[in-house]
Amino acid sequence: MNITLAEQLRGFYFSLGMGLFLGAVYDSFRLIRIFWNPPRRQLFFLDILCMLLLGVFTYLLFLTVSDGTPRLYAFLGECVGFFCYLWTAGKITERIARCILKFLAWLFWRPLQRCMRFFRIKAQNAKKKVYISIKGRQKHGKKT
Repeated sequence: MNITLAEQLRGFYFSLGMGLFLGAVYDSFRLIRIFWNPPRRQLFFLDILCMLLLGVFTYLLFLTVSDGTPRLYAFLGECVGFFCYLWTAGKITERIARCILKFLAWLFWRPLQRCMRFFRIKAQNAKKKVYISIKGRQKHGKKT
C-alpha cells in the first residue's frame, strides 16, 4: 500500500492535533487529581481509565490516518503534540488550579479552623471546670 507524502503530512498534522487533544484529556484528569486528591486505590483506577481513554483515541487516530495501521510519523506527531500541550498550556492550567485551590482553602478552611479552635478552647475550659468540680467534691465528700 503506497501512501503519498501529502497523505503522510496530513496524517502527521492530524496526529499533532490529536496529541494536543490527548494532552487536554490528561490535563482534565490531572485537575481531578489536584482538586479531589483521591486515595491510592481510586487513583489507580483513575489512571487506568485515563490510559484506556487515551488508547482508544490513539486507535481512532490510526483508523483515520492510515486505515488502522500504526505509523511512526503518526505516533511521533501525537507525542510531540501531547508534550507541547503539557509543557505550555498544561503548566498554565496546573498553576491556575493550584491558585484556585489555595484561594478556596484560604476562603473556607482558615475560618473553619478558627471556629474549630474557638470551640476546642471552650471545650477544654469546660473540661477543666468539670475536673475541678469533681476533685472538689471528692475532697469535701464523705469518707467511708
